[in-house]
Amino acid sequence: MKQNVKKALGIGKRIILYVIAVILFLETVTIVAVYSNNWKKFNEMFDNEAELVLDVVNDQMHFMDVDISYYPKLIRNIAIDENKIPEITAGNYNIFKELAETCEISNEIYFYAFYDTAGNLKWNLHDVPKTLDISTLSDTPAVFTDPELKLCKATKVNVAGGWFVVGYNIADDAKCDEIAEETGATISVYKDSTCVATSIKDTSGNRTIGTAMDADVKSTVISSGQEFRGRLSISGDHHSVVYVPLKNTKGVVVGSLFVGYNVEDVYQSVFQAM
Repeated sequence: MKQNVKKALGIGKRIILYVIAVILFLETVTIVAVYSNNWKKFNEMFDNEAELVLDVVNDQMHFMDVDISYYPKLIRNIAIDENKIPEITAGNYNIFKELAETCEISNEIYFYAFYDTAGNLKWNLHDVPKTLDISTLSDTPAVFTDPELKLCKATKVNVAGGWFVVGYNIADDAKCDEIAEETGATISVYKDSTCVATSIKDTSGNRTIGTAMDADVKSTVISSGQEFRGRLSISGDHHSVVYVPLKNTKGVVVGSLFVGYNVEDVYQSVFQAM
């Protein structure tokens, strides 16, 4: 009788332990499923947000590209219409400043310059890259690097036997801040593999200018010319990031545009949306 009771109790304990194990297993599966689903939502949300930010950046650059494609042609046409070409040919390059002011396009966002056919800078307005090789430019806006302005975009048209150039600086901290405030992302611009403009600041409030690109990112973006998406630690926080290569007219990668989101911030957004 006692043996039967002990046997029954032993079977009962095993059944209870089995049930507990099943319950724990099911809870684990549920937790994993929820986590996986949330992580999937996180990735989808980040991808959507990143694409939106890239769209914002591309739209702004597109409008600026439209301007720098339009302005030099407008200047040339007015110079021809007002018979200013002989004066420019004679060396009166300040005619360009007068024309820019007349057209109300002397905006400091852009730089203006006139080069002779040998590539010598003859006149400039605002911070013009004095080392610009105009042979790399065309009538289509193109990215180029410069020791002073870091990373720029410019275009040129033939005027009075020379080249009238209009461009703008891509590597601008204020522009990074503007886009970051508008989108909630962190924005950086890299010249080659070095950060030259950013909205990211360290604990002391200093911008993280001069920081080097991660080796894996550099291999993908700079060396291979491919877009990079992944997870990186930035200023101690985990970020989901996108690096988009910037190429010059010869197809050579000269820098990169960076968009990043703090993982914790986006993950909190996912949970709040549930």
